[in-house]
Amino acid sequence: MKNIFFYANIQTWDKFSGIRKKVMNQIDAFKELGYEVYYSGYLEDGIGIFKDNKILLKKKYFFKNEKINHILRRYLLILLCIQFFKEQKIQFKYSYLRYHYFDFLYLKLLKLMKKNGSKVIIEAHSYPTYIPGDYFKVLTILDKIYSKKIKKYCDLIAAMTNLKKIWGINTFEIDNVADINLKKIEMNKEKEENVILIAVAFEGKTHGYERIIKGLHEYYKQKRDKKVKIIFIGEYLETTKKLVKNLNLNEFIQFLGKKNKDELIEYYNRAHIGLGAFGGYKIGISYASILKTKEYMASGLPIVTAIDEKILKGFRYCLKVPNSEEIIKIEKIVEFYKNIDQEGLGNIIQEYLLENNLSYKGQYNRLLEKVEGEIK
Repeated sequence: MKNIFFYANIQTWDKFSGIRKKVMNQIDAFKELGYEVYYSGYLEDGIGIFKDNKILLKKKYFFKNEKINHILRRYLLILLCIQFFKEQKIQFKYSYLRYHYFDFLYLKLLKLMKKNGSKVIIEAHSYPTYIPGDYFKVLTILDKIYSKKIKKYCDLIAAMTNLKKIWGINTFEIDNVADINLKKIEMNKEKEENVILIAVAFEGKTHGYERIIKGLHEYYKQKRDKKVKIIFIGEYLETTKKLVKNLNLNEFIQFLGKKNKDELIEYYNRAHIGLGAFGGYKIGISYASILKTKEYMASGLPIVTAIDEKILKGFRYCLKVPNSEEIIKIEKIVEFYKNIDQEGLGNIIQEYLLENNLSYKGQYNRLLEKVEGEIK
């Protein structure tokens, strides 16, 4: 049996996490291609190496302070992977790593993977590199230094961008995949006086939701024939919540926290438009592959976004807004909504997604063929 090691920095216990769901789907795809998959991840009380959801190697956190553990967990996870590669006698045909900032330890792990005989693939899921918060500026500096050293130890970049090279290494464009088999949607929504916008996210500054919140504030400065409301589901920045409060928009904006799959379906059925990302300009991103976009489409929702995506090329139910700090004009969203024929809309959008949503299995089969071709 062929083996793959998947370096994944996921919270293995958090079933609400979109990243965890995505990684587990990727792991399943590698299994479908005939590989035994070993992977890393965070536990509530430490870090671990897993296979078939069973813990092979585990270390508990040293401290009881959650904030300290959150800062240290990346280093502990990489060290555990280094230990695993040093102690185990398993031959891995491929090592597939989520990009997790470059530094001395990450480079050491790459070296061990190459020494093991692996062909190394790094998934550049957040390129260009983005490290949030002033506290982590030291990581930004280290990342810039060590990104110049990885070419020797990496064979291919799995890129969620259309760039041909990243960090001086050839890329293979992959796309996030939506699970569209489990969605139950209302296929025909009638026009309503209210237009309900929905965002489901673990918010970072690149979501840029302040643009649409400020736009809603401007919208209600005038008398409007349609009420526009926003439902935010997931986890959101305190600055975003304060902005809503300061602009007196609590009547029109709800923060509902995390929801399970069945609850999400209910809210998707109530909504008319899905909100994408609006802050890519902050880190120089204009093109990406956003899983949430496809989940909105799987639920039959049109999209408003500032980011170009492969799946949106030729998709007529997408309103593209400027990728800048410009306040989003809500009246344009209302006009977009008014001009959409609701008859059979959910079916139309789902059919489009079915035709353009290439499975992880199909993508990774081509990716592995590509990495073999690069090496020959």
